[in-house]
Amino acid sequence: MVTPAITSRRRGLCRVAIAVATALSQAAWIEAEAAVVLDDLSRSVAEIVERVQPTVVEVRVRSLGTAAEATNDAATGGPNLKQGGGSGVIVDPAGWIVTGAHVVEGATGVEVILASPPRHAGGSIVGRRGRRLPARVVGVDPETDLAILHVDGGGLPALAFADSDRVRPGHLVIALGSPHGLHESVTMGIVSAIGRQRTPEDPLVFLQTDATINPGNSGGPLVDSSGGLVGISSFILTQSGGSQGLGFAVPSNIVRAVVRQIREHGRVRRGTIGVVAQTLTPELAAGLDLGDLTGVLVADVVPGSPAADAGLLAGDMIVSLDGRRMENARQLEVNLYPREAGEQVELDVLRAGRHTKKVVAIGERDDPEAPNLVRFVRPRRDALPALGALVVETNPEIEALLPPLRTGGGLVVVSAEAPRSPDETALLAGDIIVGVGRTAVTSRAQLEQALALAPREAILVLQVQRGTGLLYVPRERRTAPLP
Repeated sequence: MVTPAITSRRRGLCRVAIAVATALSQAAWIEAEAAVVLDDLSRSVAEIVERVQPTVVEVRVRSLGTAAEATNDAATGGPNLKQGGGSGVIVDPAGWIVTGAHVVEGATGVEVILASPPRHAGGSIVGRRGRRLPARVVGVDPETDLAILHVDGGGLPALAFADSDRVRPGHLVIALGSPHGLHESVTMGIVSAIGRQRTPEDPLVFLQTDATINPGNSGGPLVDSSGGLVGISSFILTQSGGSQGLGFAVPSNIVRAVVRQIREHGRVRRGTIGVVAQTLTPELAAGLDLGDLTGVLVADVVPGSPAADAGLLAGDMIVSLDGRRMENARQLEVNLYPREAGEQVELDVLRAGRHTKKVVAIGERDDPEAPNLVRFVRPRRDALPALGALVVETNPEIEALLPPLRTGGGLVVVSAEAPRSPDETALLAGDIIVGVGRTAVTSRAQLEQALALAPREAILVLQVQRGTGLLYVPRERRTAPLP
């Protein structure tokens, strides 16, 4: 006879056994589902890569060497040209390609290598290299680090633009390109952040990603989970020279605007409304009796500018732009940055406690283009190692390509190394060096003498004509002066 206690114990064991079996069954089901999900993700990524890869090209560049390389060449009698390159992506079947401006900087010749032909089933996993095509640099926009190339021939595979304004932190992205010359490389990650700036004063914003980007990826595409172009890889932050998960890409909406303008005008026509804007701080608000307002204060209106024509006045508060609230001056500049001359924006302006709408036309920003002086350069002669730059003396032929000179001459920068520290200001192509400290220079000999007399440890302060204005550029000495 089975006692009630034994019966109860058996029932309990049965319940435990059923629960364990159910748990094991659920675990197996979850594991199977996870495997299906991962398999689907893997297959989807592979399909995206197969669709996008034919649009990605390797960019090969012949260019002038740096000042240090030119000096070494002079000592060895070697060649004055160097080989470099990066990546690019075809955005139009007619042969229009986007790459990085720094990829083709100083180029004397450019060619692109198309993607490898499709592999046949059972064929070698080492594919044949794609066709090599000579490329023409149609336009360069250093401000966004973008360049547009063109190759002859139609019917090329092209990648469609996606809307970068829809990108959010956490979205999956894939980077493609030729890092370190390893063509057709693919990495995957997420968007780490949006709206990143290289410096607080920079109106250009970047997408940040942890998808591995290395030297040679520059100019290559960053694509979303649908295979659309959301960015062009631009630069990385690194202490080792390799990827540390801090890659930055130019958003596709900016890329699209640059491509359109270069194709239509041969250059980028940037817009301005003609105001000097400041963030309204508590101190400014208190001093101007504006209470606890926050936003963008119009500090000045340029006479004759679109803002002046629309009736804006110094002291106005810009509350919103096209319905988007403006919280600081930097946000206003960032939102105006991609606008093209000829467009219109609607501003909500607060004046004397009353709101009013102002429709303001976008005018063209005065951005003098850097002259193309490559044909005047002889690297062995024109290298200036102390400044890490290639410079040429002005002469009548060169002066015809420059803005009116403020002095009797000077040295025009053709190319220069990037700043080495936050204490430096970039020396840009087209800058005209007219002084070192308080010493005016108009010739190569005078510049070299002024550099030799400057204190060894001091930061060199160059007086430079940029456009039609003068400014001072602090520059670390690249080489020690002779004793």
